[in-house]
Formats: sequence, C-alpha cells, structure tokens
Amino acid sequence: MRFAVMVSLVAGMCFAVTSCEPGDRQATREGLNKSALEQSADATKAQFSKEQILAITDAVALERGWFPQVRRTYDEGNALWKRCYRGWHPPELEGHDYQVVMYVHAEAILGGGLEVIVGRYTGAVLMTIARP
Repeated sequence: MRFAVMVSLVAGMCFAVTSCEPGDRQATREGLNKSALEQSADATKAQFSKEQILAITDAVALERGWFPQVRRTYDEGNALWKRCYRGWHPPELEGHDYQVVMYVHAEAILGGGLEVIVGRYTGAVLMTIARP
C-alpha cells in the first residue's frame, strides 16, 4: 500500500516538474513538497482494517498450531486486555497504537490461550503471549 502511494507521488512529481514553465519551477517545487508531505502524512495515518488485522493474527496463530479449533476474539478498543493487564505496560508496546486479538481452544480441556498484538498503522506483530 505504501509502495503504491510512493509510486504515485513520484509519478505526480515527475509530471508536474516536467510540465511547468521555467519561471514557475521554484513555486512548483514548493507546492509539490507541501503536497507530497501532506499525502505521505495521510498515508501513514491509514489504519489497518479489522479484516486485515485478523488476517495477520490468524497467520501467526496458524504458524503456532492454533487452528482449526479455536475461538477468536477481536478485542475492540482493547477493553478486555486493559482490564486483565491493568498496570502492566510492556516496553514493546510503548509509543504504538495497537490492537489485541485473543485465541482460546474451542475445547475447554485443552486450556491456554494466545494473544497476538498488532500495530494498527504498521501491521507489524508487536508481541505474542502464549498462555499454557
């Protein structure tokens, strides 16, 4: 997604610079720089959707052998996470806006759980917690 934004920015900048009059180059460059900064700021603000985050966390859960019989919980607003881990702030999560997805075995006898924490704006897996 970011690659496509950068390609369109570069293409737009090349087109605008090559199509301007020689006397307008400075004004065009300033306008392009401002426009590029605004567009890249908007691109970095793009938040991953719930479906995208679930696809990322499902891949992690599958890799760890947590499928096919699991219950998955997308912890909207991280409410459950905040209630369960009140007062614990892992350094890995400092400065990140993140989303927690929790997995538990469908069969209660197996017990345990897996929590996968993904950056809302980066899509990076910031932390996984496996509970026996």
